Amino acid sequence: GNIEYLGRIDHQLKIHGYRIECGEVEARLLEHEGVREAVVVAKHDEREQAYLCAYYVSSEALSVTELRAHLTALLPEYMVPSYFVHLDQMPLTPNGKVDRNALPQPDGQLAAGTVYEAPRTALEEKLVQLWAEVLGGEHMGIADHFFERGGHSLKVVTLISRIYRELGLEVPMKEIFARPTVKELAAYVRELAPSEYGRIQRVEERGSYATSSAQKRMYVLQQIEPTSTRYNMPGGLELQGALDAEQLEEAIRAVILRHESLRTSFGVEDGEPVQRVHETVPFVLEMERATEAEMAQQVETFLRPFDLSQAPLLRVKLVRLAEERFLLLYDMHHIVSDGVSMDLLVRDFMAAYAGETLPELRIQYKDYAVWQQGTLGTARMNEQESYWLSQYAEQPPVLELPTDRPRPAIMDNAGGSIGTTIDRETVEGLKRIASETGATLYMVLLAAYSVWMHKYTGQEDIVVGTPVSGRTHADTEPMIGMFVNTLALRNYPSGSKRFIDFVREVKERTVAAFEHQEYPFEELVEKLPLQRDMSRNPLFDTMLVLQNMAQTELQLDGLQIGAAAFHNLTTKFDLTINTVENAQGLQIVLEYRSVLFEQATMERWLGHFGNVLATVTQEPLQAIADIRILSEEEQQHFQQFNDTAADYPYKKTIVGLFEEQAARTPEAIAVVCGDERLTYRELNERANRLAWTLRKKGVGRDRIVGLVLNHSVEMITAILGVLKAGGAYLPMDPDYPQERIAFMLQNSGTSRLVTSQALAGLIEEITFDGESVLLEDTVDAYSHNPQVDITPQQLAYIIYTSGTTGQPKGTMIEHRNVVRLLFNDQFAFDFSDRDVWTVFHSFCFDFSVWEMYGALLYGGKLVIVPKMTARDPERFLQLLRDERVTVLNQTPSAFYPLSQAEMMRPDTDLQVRTIIFGGEALAPGQLAAWHRKYPHTDLINMYGITETTVHATYKKIGEEEMERGISNIGKPIPTLRVYMLDENRQLVPVGVAGEMYVSGEGVARGYLNRVELTAEKFVSNPFEPGERMYRTGDLVRWLPDGNIEYLGRIDHQVKIRGYRIECGEVEARLLEHEAVREAVVVAKHDEREQAYLCAYYVSSETLSVTELRAHLAALLPEYMIPAYFVHLHQMPLTPNGKIDRNALPKPDRQVAEAGYEAPRSDIESRLADIWQGVLSVERIGIHDHFFALGGDSIKAIQV
Repeated sequence: GNIEYLGRIDHQLKIHGYRIECGEVEARLLEHEGVREAVVVAKHDEREQAYLCAYYVSSEALSVTELRAHLTALLPEYMVPSYFVHLDQMPLTPNGKVDRNALPQPDGQLAAGTVYEAPRTALEEKLVQLWAEVLGGEHMGIADHFFERGGHSLKVVTLISRIYRELGLEVPMKEIFARPTVKELAAYVRELAPSEYGRIQRVEERGSYATSSAQKRMYVLQQIEPTSTRYNMPGGLELQGALDAEQLEEAIRAVILRHESLRTSFGVEDGEPVQRVHETVPFVLEMERATEAEMAQQVETFLRPFDLSQAPLLRVKLVRLAEERFLLLYDMHHIVSDGVSMDLLVRDFMAAYAGETLPELRIQYKDYAVWQQGTLGTARMNEQESYWLSQYAEQPPVLELPTDRPRPAIMDNAGGSIGTTIDRETVEGLKRIASETGATLYMVLLAAYSVWMHKYTGQEDIVVGTPVSGRTHADTEPMIGMFVNTLALRNYPSGSKRFIDFVREVKERTVAAFEHQEYPFEELVEKLPLQRDMSRNPLFDTMLVLQNMAQTELQLDGLQIGAAAFHNLTTKFDLTINTVENAQGLQIVLEYRSVLFEQATMERWLGHFGNVLATVTQEPLQAIADIRILSEEEQQHFQQFNDTAADYPYKKTIVGLFEEQAARTPEAIAVVCGDERLTYRELNERANRLAWTLRKKGVGRDRIVGLVLNHSVEMITAILGVLKAGGAYLPMDPDYPQERIAFMLQNSGTSRLVTSQALAGLIEEITFDGESVLLEDTVDAYSHNPQVDITPQQLAYIIYTSGTTGQPKGTMIEHRNVVRLLFNDQFAFDFSDRDVWTVFHSFCFDFSVWEMYGALLYGGKLVIVPKMTARDPERFLQLLRDERVTVLNQTPSAFYPLSQAEMMRPDTDLQVRTIIFGGEALAPGQLAAWHRKYPHTDLINMYGITETTVHATYKKIGEEEMERGISNIGKPIPTLRVYMLDENRQLVPVGVAGEMYVSGEGVARGYLNRVELTAEKFVSNPFEPGERMYRTGDLVRWLPDGNIEYLGRIDHQVKIRGYRIECGEVEARLLEHEAVREAVVVAKHDEREQAYLCAYYVSSETLSVTELRAHLAALLPEYMIPAYFVHLHQMPLTPNGKIDRNALPKPDRQVAEAGYEAPRSDIESRLADIWQGVLSVERIGIHDHFFALGGDSIKAIQV
């Protein structure tokens, strides 16, 4: 309710288009400890240019340099006074107020903080004059620093073009950076040989003219999306006062008359876009009444597509909101306008409305377009072309931003925007970096922007687009038209570089790019061998803009004018950052594609950008890898996501828990295998007999015992017997190759091996120096529990998994790892002695650990599934019914055919209450049919790895997950914590892909006899000192709610033609086809080592390759569509129930390459004929790719 006084309205002024409140400058000046009083006033020089002058009274002698430095740290450059005048005391009026009229004129000897040095030669005099024109200052000396006086890259371009026009001297842009004072620059240009300034000449009148390169591309893009407003350039003014609508309309007509571009339409002649200039065009000012509440609706309905064949490509609407309150809306198509043109339009309109006669332009846009096309073959432009082609001699990778939704095959340009302000302290820190490196604020922002993108993608080759005015020729300055060019700035933010060194690198590359800015971006795109992709822009998908154009002062007699907010809800790129410096700091607006990103995600990202900026200003010497983008709040969120602390019986062991259960329910059925059924008492006694036998043979703490037994009761007996003896078991499948069994025995140092009489012959054929024990030989041993001191930290089992070197590696799991998995006070399941489980999986696969102990340690019944039954869905379903199984554990690949078989049956007689998925990525959509038939069955997705003891996360799958289709693996289970880290082991934000690391009570001891590999994969946890964490090699990302999305194995990612592709995403889209039941997509390489995708699928009906391609083409970009589609009757599975990728057949190249399909209808034949003519290709099939056959944007117009 308090009121802040901002100052007198008549103490406000505008300088270079910026509105300044003098009181704010005074307040900052008074913050200097030596300043006692301060007054800042606006004055005008002889050219009526406004500038600020500060008067101050101080307690000590202060230099202008010191005062200027003080204000520069607190205010933007345009708010720093040009003059500082020291007074002994302020002149006062009789009323005791500061007498502003009595303040003395500033002494020209001290301006802008630099000792004034007058020009000494005619050349220096001319250069000073040009600097003053470009920078908008007065009394500039030869020692004034161009960039400290408000210069930036855009003004450098303007200065260079004016030096060329006035002096006939061509100055490279880098020389302005190297010699930023007139004194230094004059010494350089004095040695240059002058050249004749080439004015743009008027062309003779004719019916049509060539378009400029930018217009040509703009025309093509609009034809591709004729109903889009993507390339509209809207704006608005709020007017208050006595407005004359007729006079306003006549003013606009005068502007249209002055600028031919506003009387230009476009068409095609001989397959090429052309522009047609009309002497007159119909223009009517749209007028309407509306209320203040209807303003937003007026803005929304005003924005609509342009027909490029109809001039003018300008529309204006006047909305009367009240008697003397109006909203003036205007919109031009980008093909006839750019950012500078929007300002020129307003400037010329205000002059015409004020009654001024607009002078005729010497040349018009058509003259520029013809001139530009004529420069393309010149030596100067050839050199520029060579520069850009060398920059992209190696095709840059596509920027793989982590999106909230999959990228559509054809990009939707619907957009959203959010904003923030970076505080002045941070902005001044960025300027200090710029000053230290000889860069501009834009270059420092570009370096930070590249780092920001690097943090989301992990990529060290980043291309960012930026617009440049394109008005490198001085003759173009007063014209409305499409001059803007786009530069694709390529930089390399590798983690090892220091940020300040990276800024220097960015500066050098940016200056070089700006020196070659005349080469049209459109020409570069046509010259490069780029893959055409309708889901992306060529070369880059993100843009950075620093708005530093001087804005026209909005002022008319009798009218108060203000800019109206105008939000265009379309965007040209995935991300665009627009920045403008103001008194508060740096205003940032982030535009984004709403089809890809949620607003909440963008708000987080914008915060991250601010964090990058703040961090680099505080520590510019730090390595890029060490720059952290997460806020404290986000890091706290991750701690909450990992709030998994839970109590468990940490003193108990597997043996103790099993013996307690056997004592509680001795006569309950423990294990079933075919006709054989054992009670808990019988199973315990059998295990005891083996334990006593092994004890006599020296088995004890951490001694490893190999098990080579069939999938039977014998294996369960042997496992429990080894554990009771105090040893650790190593399961091996008798179907393994003998070489693999021999390796595992030798690598593990196993000296005792348990097998059966039936398999004894197999063991004799294997090289094994230890002693074998036959189960049949233990029948006479003791049957009571042996008294063995077993601790929770003791080794329980070794499971070997495939290794990247080709040799399997053995993971060591302790008793405590298993106990806390199944018994803790936050356990998500309600297992009991009423449950019936199956052991479906091989005992060599750790999913069986969960199946076996989940049943036996809770008193349930465990049904062993014979191998032949496991491979036959019908037989397995019968077993589930016969045994009334309640808890089922499945890999997704094994469950899909089981579900399909169950869906063929009308009965709903299964008793399964919980299905737990693990072992590989789950496609939730594949569970929908089961969910409809058995809605009360809990469907649980559990991600896990052997090295963290079976399971690591938990997610109950519901209809929402089935519809969304992502592989949601849920949240970390009790006693485990997970971290998503980048390659530098820094936390990545929510939504950003990172490698999963797992820590906590489930982490294994390590790899048996593999010290180096253990050190590589089991690493120190930087977030919990003293703990270890396991590096999984899996790519995942946090979702905002704390769930985790599984993206695939890092080593399953592939790059094709520069695009990074996650095969799992292609699989997910393929599974959306109603007839596709299973799908696997893998990357393969041809004889030239070129990567391509091959899709394998199982379907419920016959599908053509054409149909599958069409299905994917509607959902994915072209580069993600597999080259081959292979139909399988069923997926090959490993013994563990996972898809056996090595067993997938090679695609039939001859069948695939014989894919020519002739036109099938009259319209297809006519289209093929047109393509043949335009592309000069003899034969066109209906699947041939236009751009792969040499098509380009102009040929597309010709078609």
